This record gives sequence, structure tokens and C-alpha cells, in this order.
Amino acid sequence: MHKPWLTVHRSCWRTVSIWAVIAFLFPANALFAQLSLPKGEMALPPSDSPTVASYATTMDPMALARRYRTRPEPKGEWKSLTIPIKRVGNLLLIEAKAGDLQGNFILDFGAPYLVLNRTYFRNYERVYGATASDLSGQAAAVYQTQLPRLDIRDLYYENIDADVADLGEIENRRGVQILGLLGVELFLRLGVTVDVVRDVLYLHRLDENGERLETNELDAREPAFKVPVTLMDNTVVLDVTIATKPLQFALDSGAEVNVLDYTLNRKVLEALTVERRVMVHGAAGGSAEVLAGTLSEYSVGGRTFKGGKTIVANLDAMGKSSAAGGLDGMLGYSFFDQGIVRLNFVRKELWWYPFVETGTR
Repeated sequence: MHKPWLTVHRSCWRTVSIWAVIAFLFPANALFAQLSLPKGEMALPPSDSPTVASYATTMDPMALARRYRTRPEPKGEWKSLTIPIKRVGNLLLIEAKAGDLQGNFILDFGAPYLVLNRTYFRNYERVYGATASDLSGQAAAVYQTQLPRLDIRDLYYENIDADVADLGEIENRRGVQILGLLGVELFLRLGVTVDVVRDVLYLHRLDENGERLETNELDAREPAFKVPVTLMDNTVVLDVTIATKPLQFALDSGAEVNVLDYTLNRKVLEALTVERRVMVHGAAGGSAEVLAGTLSEYSVGGRTFKGGKTIVANLDAMGKSSAAGGLDGMLGYSFFDQGIVRLNFVRKELWWYPFVETGTR
């Protein structure tokens, strides 16, 4: 079944303790010196209009001083949970209840924290505010609030800090209600398994050593590989190799395509077959033209993966680019589409299993 790939939901990223996401996608025309479109493509107008919810925020010193967060504590009488995943395009949606509202949240390992859609939570108390700029430089308002309760099946959190942002652009372009983003902070005390063939998310309680309190069928299998991950301001980072070059990528279940930093060397960028220019839209209403295509392949844990659909972006704005010693890119949906991904946030490990027709739990 064909899956549209050119809508990119870009998650909320942090620099130090500032709420942010990848800012300012690099304009395509400045990349033509390094990457060339196939013959005849230069004359084509942009053919698609994906969305990238991208911001870089600034806050006054008093707002920063108030920005103390308590790590959410998962509650409820359960040891493991099986939660259905709904897919819209390549976005992974989880049903949850935030306060009195029940609806869809994007499972987003690229988002450091819980993010609420301002459309539905505009009346919650504002702890502080900030100014956010999207990829075009347009300004948008974001702020923090406290949600009294968040329920995901039998799992619940109480009095949880949340960022509030305008996610209306994502809703409009995907035609589905989005209450918010379920970010990494919610899962830091848990084990998480994502199986997009069965469209399920498994949550596992862990002891202090990272051992699961309850096993299931997947524990009877040996993973194809295990790799360590690090947390960069609650962003999951792992080692990736492209064209023999060692790189650091964020693992982002909220990105429908992969992203390469435009500062990567020519050998890495040449692994991308450029297919078109696209207009990518930010959540604040701005847009930028970028190059999009297919990445030939990459490797993680010594295993080679099909590269999948990829765009080239500028990660400089947040000091996250490879040139600044930060991230070289993001692994989006295509990584989850090639196998079962298990994350143990206590041990800071990623385990990967090939899909099987049955018994994938």
C-alpha cells in the first residue's frame, strides 16, 4: 500500500533547558553546489508541500530560572501494557486522555517532553511564555502549563509539566485531530517496544537495574543487535554509519522521513539520490524550499538498512548540527518500518528484531 512520505512532523527539541525543535530548514538552492537534481528536474515547480513543526525559542532569564521540571512518574497497577497504534500517513498515533479530553497523540521520540495542542488547552494556566520561530522565521507563541492527569490505558501520570504549542498545521495537513505529542520524558522509567507491523506499542515496567517485571514472547528471541543510546536533552541519540562515515542521529518516531544535516561532507550527501524540490511548511505558517530524495542505505549496529525518503535540513540554528559537534541527522519512520524496536531507557539500550508473521510481542 502506498504511503505518502512527504509530510514531516518535526518534533520538539531542546537546547539546554529551552523548548525548541529543529529550526530553519536550509533552502534548496544553496545546496545545488553539492547536490544536483536529475536532468530536467530543475525546471519543475515544487511538487509537494509537507509540514515540519519546527521552532527555535527564546525566553527571558526569569522564565529560564522558573523552568524546573519534575520527571513524570508512571502510575497504575500494571506490569506491561499493549496499546494499539493508529497510523495516519507515517505518523504513529496513540489514544490517550489529557484532563477531560480523549483523543490522538503522536508517539514522538523526537519530542523531549509532553506537548499539548494549544487549540484544545488554551485555557490552562500559563506558567511562562516564550517566542518561537519556525523555518521561515515567523514568530509563534509557546508556553508551559501543568496537566492534572494524563491517561494511556492503565498507565497514568499526575500533575505533569507540559509545553503548549500550536499544532494546527499538522492537523490541517493530515486531516486528523491531534491533542499533542507523547515525548521521551514520559518513558524514561519504562521499557518501550514499537511494532508497526502489528501496529502496537508495548510498555514495560522495569526494576532499578532495567530488568522487565513481566516477560513476553519477544524475550524468547535474540535481538539481531543491541546498541547503546545516549540522551541529549531527552532526545534519543545513536550511532549511524553512511558511506563509511560514523555519524550521530536522533531517533525520531515523529518524523515521517529521515533528515540529513546540510553540513555533512560530500561523500555522505552523495548517498542521497535527489528527486525533487519540495516546500516544507512550519507550524507557525512559514515555509521553505528543500531538497528531497531517497537515501541509498545506512547501518546501525553493523546491520544495513534501506535508507528511505530523506530531506536535507539546516540544524545550525540550535547548535545541533554536525559542524557544531551535535547531531548529523534524524532516523524517522523508515527505521521503525524495517523491524521491531525496543528501547530500555534505564539501561540506555536499543534492541532491534526483524519482523516475523506471528509471535512478535
